[in-house]
Amino acid sequence: MQRVSFRVWAVSVSLALLLCACGFSKARIPTGWNNEQTTPTTAKTFKWKGEQTVNVRMEGEASVTVLLKKIRAMRWKDPQTGAEKQAVRLSDVVLAAFQGRVTPSSHDNIKCNFIATDGYDVFRKKFHNTAELPPLKLLDKGFLVEYFEPGGSGNLVVQWDPSLKFSRALNVRLMNGGILELIRSDAADQAPTK
Repeated sequence: MQRVSFRVWAVSVSLALLLCACGFSKARIPTGWNNEQTTPTTAKTFKWKGEQTVNVRMEGEASVTVLLKKIRAMRWKDPQTGAEKQAVRLSDVVLAAFQGRVTPSSHDNIKCNFIATDGYDVFRKKFHNTAELPPLKLLDKGFLVEYFEPGGSGNLVVQWDPSLKFSRALNVRLMNGGILELIRSDAADQAPTK
């Protein structure tokens, strides 16, 4: 199963490089996580092991860096390999950043954007409006899951409870050091919540 995934990845990278070489400069390798989604097992929690961080900010304000080892973690079962990985709830990351001043249930008009360390920005590069972004109140069904890049150190990917049926574009990779951005949305711009 992993060989097939690697081959698909290798073909995607080769195609992207070929398109770039042919003058299609806007071609890029997407950071969306295309694997099947799963939900973590929450029975046993523990402290995160590692030095991964995520920056959290309210749109237009300074970022707050959250060190994940200060947040309770849980096990996530990888649907491809069956391996268990560390995961933290996105809602716990926001609570840690704002020390309880902003809670997932406190603001109905706030949507969540994700900006990876390679510059992939869901809001600005994919959707262009807040209607497709997840509302703050659903962050308890979103997770940062540890994964390892080939030949690299641990990184983070955003994963969602599959019952939400969110676009795969919201499964953003390369989030170690990335930004979880909270955006105020107008009532007319909001999508129905699940």
